[in-house]
This record gives sequence, C-alpha cells and structure tokens, in this order.
Amino acid sequence: MVTRLLCSLVVSCMFVACTSDKVAYEVAEEKSGTIVASDTAQASTISFAEAKIDSFTLRYTKGEVYRYRVQQYSDGGPDTAAATTKSSHVYTKMVRNVRSDGSYEIAMRFDSIRINAVVRNRTTGALLLEQNYSSADSSQRANKDFVQFNALIGEEVLVYVSPRGAVLQVGDVSPIVNKMIATTTQTIPQQAIEQLSNQIKSSVYATFHGQEIVPFPTVKIDSNGNWVNVLNTPLGELFTVSTTARYHIVGLKKVAGRTLANIEAAVQGKISVRPLPKNAPFSVTLRSSSISGNSHSLLDAERGFTISKKNAITMNVAAQIVSPKGERKNVSQVQVARYEIELLR
Repeated sequence: MVTRLLCSLVVSCMFVACTSDKVAYEVAEEKSGTIVASDTAQASTISFAEAKIDSFTLRYTKGEVYRYRVQQYSDGGPDTAAATTKSSHVYTKMVRNVRSDGSYEIAMRFDSIRINAVVRNRTTGALLLEQNYSSADSSQRANKDFVQFNALIGEEVLVYVSPRGAVLQVGDVSPIVNKMIATTTQTIPQQAIEQLSNQIKSSVYATFHGQEIVPFPTVKIDSNGNWVNVLNTPLGELFTVSTTARYHIVGLKKVAGRTLANIEAAVQGKISVRPLPKNAPFSVTLRSSSISGNSHSLLDAERGFTISKKNAITMNVAAQIVSPKGERKNVSQVQVARYEIELLR
C-alpha cells in the first residue's frame, strides 16, 4: 500500500466539435488577436526597463477561446518496473464569464488524446504492459477498455480561475463519471463515485490548467526581472512537497503591439513525510529525496496567458517502510518528465 502511495506521489508531483464552437473560436481569435509562438520569428526586442513590468495577472475577456496542445513524456517507476509514457492532448478553453471578484468561469473541453505507454521489468527488460490509444481511432472510441480517455472527449467542464491563475474550483464532472461507471455491471458505492469525481477534477482539469499557467510572482518583480516562488504543498495524508522556483525574464519582444516575455526558471525541492495517524499500520521514513528541473515559457506580459512552455523535471525518492512486526523494506523511485505546451491558432 505504501509503495503504491509513494509511486502515486512521484507521478502526481510531476506534474499537474460543433459548428457553434468553431464560430465562437474564429470570432474570439479575431477579437483577441491571438498570437502564437511562430509569430515571434521577426519580432522586435525591447529592454526590461522600457517594458516597465513588475507583475503579471490574467486578463481574459468574456467570449475568448484558447486552444492548446500539450505533449508529455515521462520515464521512471519503482524499484522493479520502468514505465515510459508519451502523450498528446489538445484542449479548448472558452471564457464564459468574468465574475464580480475578477475571477473567471472557463469551459474546458478535451478535443483529442493520444497515449503510448510501455512498462518493463527493470531487471530483465520483459514487457509487463503496453497501451496505445488515439481518440482519432473510431474502433478505440467504441472500446470500453479506453473509457477513461473516451469519457473526456467533447465534454465541457467549468473551471473557475483566479486572476493569478490559480484553480479555485472545478465544476460538475458527473457526465464523465457516468460514462466511466456505465461500463461495469457492479454496484459502485457512492463514496467511490465521489472519489472518482474528485480525482478527475484534480488530476485532469486542475492539473492541465496548472501545467499551462506560468506561476506568477507573489511580490513585485525586481529591477533585473527576477522573482522567487516558494511552495509547500500537502500531498495526500502522508507527504509534503517543498519547492523553490527562481524565475528570470531573459528577453522581451514586441509583436502586433503586444509585449511578450521570455521567462526561464530553475526549480529545486524535496519531499518530506508528514506525521502519520496514531493508528497507522506502518511507518514511513524518507531516506532521501530531491526535485530538480527547469522551464522556459513565452508569456503575453500584458494579459498573462501562456503562448508556449517547456518543462523538464527529475525526481528521486528513497524510503523505508516498517510494518507492525518490525519488517523493513526499502523502496525507491526515479522519475524524469518533460512536457511542452503550445497555444494553437
């Protein structure tokens, strides 16, 4: 159980069409003047002093549409298995409303998903599991074995986001949950349904939005274009993830009258064990842990949305589990992950 929790910890820390929609996208693009990464090829550069930037905030407008492609790669796993996963997701975000407190109501819809996953025995190299999925394959769209992916396609879920880009709340995902549980003949307890609902909200919608957003500074950006974010995040009931990310604006460009910021970041961190409940049937001691990574982003400096982003992160965890009988087991895991996000026209 603890080994499973430890693996889940590392994976979780990596991270986190119809005609009317097509018309809305085209109108929104014309209205907002969407800029993509390729538009910067001939852009003029400006100095940090000239740009006069001291903070970032999201400035969405009702009716705007943003469409992103996210490509991810991860490699790693526990002592005995090595998992390699490659994925590509395309999703659309439609700004439904700007609320009275300045937060945003955004409808988020996954348009396509492609997954390639292989798990091998780390010692022998034997193939333990292989999975390939594409939402473009009609036979796989009808295959209940892929319901965890198919259930997401085309569904609009409301995500409420603060001006700083933080997810405040994820709305109702019951249509997705109902599709997933419809494939089983077993009676699913209500508690399990609620857990599945919460997992979809956090590991899909909140995670993809969080990967897309560049973490904004909590204080004013200094005169050299630097800021630091320190974050301590509880993860489940057992762990805390502590990270320090150092950001630097390495360049500014002017495109179509808009200021774009090239931002680089270096991340360092660690994982720690929180005090266990008194009745816990085991104890966990982390022998070592480390988190390191880097990021490069292109941001619309005036409106806060991400144009492109590349992240790479490596995590190492080694722990010892002690059973009630005093039996000790050492477990370890290394995870390497990369993802690339691109705003599509």
